[in-house]
Amino acid sequence: MPLLLPATATVGPLLPGVQLAGSSSLLLLPATATVGPLLPGVQLAGSSSLLLLPATATVGPLLPGVQLAGSSSLLLLPATATVGPLLPGVQLAGSSSLLLLPATATVGPLLPGVQLAGSSSLLLLPATATVGPLLPGVQLAGSSSLLLLPATATVGPLLPGVQLAGSSSLLLLPATATVGPLLPGVQLAGSSSLLLLPATATVGPLLPGVQLAGSSSLLLLPATATVGPLLPGVQLAGSSSLLLLPATATVGPLLPGVQLAGSSSLLLLPATATVGPLLPGVQLAGSSSLLLLPATATVGPLLPGVQLAGSSSLLLLLLLLLHTTARPLLLLPAWARPAGCQSLLLLLPD
Repeated sequence: MPLLLPATATVGPLLPGVQLAGSSSLLLLPATATVGPLLPGVQLAGSSSLLLLPATATVGPLLPGVQLAGSSSLLLLPATATVGPLLPGVQLAGSSSLLLLPATATVGPLLPGVQLAGSSSLLLLPATATVGPLLPGVQLAGSSSLLLLPATATVGPLLPGVQLAGSSSLLLLPATATVGPLLPGVQLAGSSSLLLLPATATVGPLLPGVQLAGSSSLLLLPATATVGPLLPGVQLAGSSSLLLLPATATVGPLLPGVQLAGSSSLLLLPATATVGPLLPGVQLAGSSSLLLLPATATVGPLLPGVQLAGSSSLLLLLLLLLHTTARPLLLLPAWARPAGCQSLLLLLPD
């Protein structure tokens, strides 16, 4: 039976000594993981661990010298990773690392010349990556890079002619990608692209007829995808699609009967998924689904008895292999919880 823990809960055998104070912690641990306190002594066996530490946490040997002040840090470290201080000297062995650095961090050799002022940066760099300044001259070797650039950044050859004014841009580009301006003429070679476009962008051939007015759109499209208007007629070939639709969108065959009124919806659906109404009858085949439901939604059999009132709910449904059983994980972060409720963390014991 799953455990639904408030932000002040104390977790026992799953994570001995873990104390949650004033915020929640997102822990995605492999079934074989051996974990001690969140400070020193963390041991990972056979897989990686996703840790969302509270802003007051002090991390020891996992990341020597790391001090968190005033914000949290998201670390996705491979079991074989060797990591020094967050400034210079970072070494990765055999895999990539996902680092969400506090806004005041100064990053050295990992990204020469990068200075973060007033906001954080999300970097997913392959172990073999060679990266120069965030402006021109970025070189990627053997894999893709996930960059969350500050709103004032100016990006050169990676995205010719892209200018960011007043907001940030999230770009997941394959090493072989050829990308032109963010408007029409985008070309992708050999993989998919994750684009968070500013609210005033007009997208051409990538999504025929899509017009963005007053908000941004998050699109994760496979290289082989065939996509029509954002309303009915969406066709996906060979992979899944991540769509952040504007609040006024009406979605047809992708989610029969779904109507969005006053807020947006985040849907990560596998290519083989069969989905009915957002209330009862949801069927998923072969993969997980990420759903950001509007604040007025009422969820039935997917989460029996869950009622959402006054805010949105982030439902992170992961198929975790605990022994041979796949079970879901539910996180309601503080910014998404209903008014008057605590942050909720749904952990999955055996």
